Amino acid sequence: MRRILLFGGNAAIAAYLDVLHCCCDVHGVREDDGVAEVFFDGDLPPLGEHRVTAQDLPPEVAGDRRTGLEADVAIRVSDRILVRPPWVGTPAGFLGLEIVVPRGMAFGSGEHGSTQAALLALDELWPSPPPARALDVGTGSGVLARFLQLRGAGSVSACDVEEPAVAAARLLLGDSDVRLGGPDRFAPERFDLVVANLDARQLATAWEELLARVTPAGTLVVSGLRPAEQRAFEGRMQSEPIVRRERLGYVALGWGLGGTGA
Repeated sequence: MRRILLFGGNAAIAAYLDVLHCCCDVHGVREDDGVAEVFFDGDLPPLGEHRVTAQDLPPEVAGDRRTGLEADVAIRVSDRILVRPPWVGTPAGFLGLEIVVPRGMAFGSGEHGSTQAALLALDELWPSPPPARALDVGTGSGVLARFLQLRGAGSVSACDVEEPAVAAARLLLGDSDVRLGGPDRFAPERFDLVVANLDARQLATAWEELLARVTPAGTLVVSGLRPAEQRAFEGRMQSEPIVRRERLGYVALGWGLGGTGA
């Protein structure tokens, strides 16, 4: 097991750690302001334009292999959905869908309530047959887009306004089309399913573009709202949402747009 120190700005370190998580077997990270101690197996990816420097350290002394990730656990979103980092095993008896996502330093890996609420809403609204084309807006580390892939969407696209998120999602999602920016980056394309995990302000700003990206009979799921904010967004549509799911203080709403007049 290799042990290194990374030096640089916190954002630069976070971006490089997301790359490292996808390219190497990372056993743990200890972070402080401007520095991160990393335990991993594999070849260090090129530092490139990440604006960080690396210093090799001797291995941990015998008997001290604490890495900072010993407390990590699998996140059981429901009886059907599990999110876990690759270094955490599958809980005994779980037979559902597993989303395996490295725990990025800048983005969530399924622990956030808005992500879990979105997963629950997507699972309940999942169309049959699966959507030919799906779009994840505000993809972050790519948890929701990975769910779309695993559930059988024909093609999955994603976008985020943060460059480190786009880099991490591209590594996780393989050949999927991941773009820097908002849903307008895909205009004039349309998708059978669109999911957006954003806060209320961001959703309000992107609303018309979100609707423009969904096919007339498609599915729209939005998450990231607080309970007090959901009514304002329900009022933007001409029909009640088919699905409302709340988790850890965040609400996801889902519509099947066929016949809503949206």
